[in-house]
Amino acid sequence: MDLFVISFDVFLDHVREGVAEIELTIRNQGSESAEAFTADIVYSRDEITGNSDDLVVGTIEIAQLGAGEEVEERIEIILPRDTLLTEAESEDAAGEEVGYISRNLDYLGLVIDPANAILEVDENNNFNRAQGLDKDHITYFPWDLDENGLVTPIDFVTVVNNLGGNNSAVDLNGDGVVTASDALAVGDRLGYARDEQVFADAIPVASVEISPRDGSERVSLTRETVVRFGEEIVADTVNEESFYLIANGERVPGEIRVSSTGEFVTFFYDEPLPASTEVRGVVDGDKITGINGLGVDGD
Repeated sequence: MDLFVISFDVFLDHVREGVAEIELTIRNQGSESAEAFTADIVYSRDEITGNSDDLVVGTIEIAQLGAGEEVEERIEIILPRDTLLTEAESEDAAGEEVGYISRNLDYLGLVIDPANAILEVDENNNFNRAQGLDKDHITYFPWDLDENGLVTPIDFVTVVNNLGGNNSAVDLNGDGVVTASDALAVGDRLGYARDEQVFADAIPVASVEISPRDGSERVSLTRETVVRFGEEIVADTVNEESFYLIANGERVPGEIRVSSTGEFVTFFYDEPLPASTEVRGVVDGDKITGINGLGVDGD
């Protein structure tokens, strides 16, 4: 069996009040059914899942996942607001000029079978693959209370009007009461702007066309494999390490050609594909980037 995440999305990347709603899909691409296993949702201050700054904020349990099957989960995670605030105050310190753009950028990611209780063909694809596949970036910008992307006097007045109350939307650190420190935190950041780039998604792979198609009969085994991207990619990032085919457990020899538009790539085989054999195309989204600098969703 071989378990890995094929999609991971935080619906609202601005985790207002520390709440994250996540939709994810896990696939078992192996030939055997996977018995019960767990997957951890981790909060990380950097884009690397699996290092020392990870904090487990949730766990999901999958009862069983058959060979070739997928399971979709949609869950809500409550993040520790004190941790989020400490990080936000550090990255977006008070005293910057009007027009300052927030530097707060954190990540949520998924780690399948963190205890390695399931024996898999590939143990290296359970986490830390790519943005949009098994992780998504988030931001915590609590001073923008009306969520218009900018800290304004209206936000400050909102806090002042709620002093002494327990309005969770205005209680920036989540300690249960709105205090003068909450008001000062907003007032010291008037004119700050949220980083809208956090809301950008990875470039999708529009389609993967492999000839012959699954189930086809009496067709040529020399036809090429084509991967179509949703937008233009950087040609040099598509190479034998980021895009390849596997048949009978070995890589298929051939030539990679990126189109002049940069929106699709073709793999020409050196020799005909082996008959009656499953051929798998691999697109490594960690290594392919678009001209806008974003990674590719390689599922």
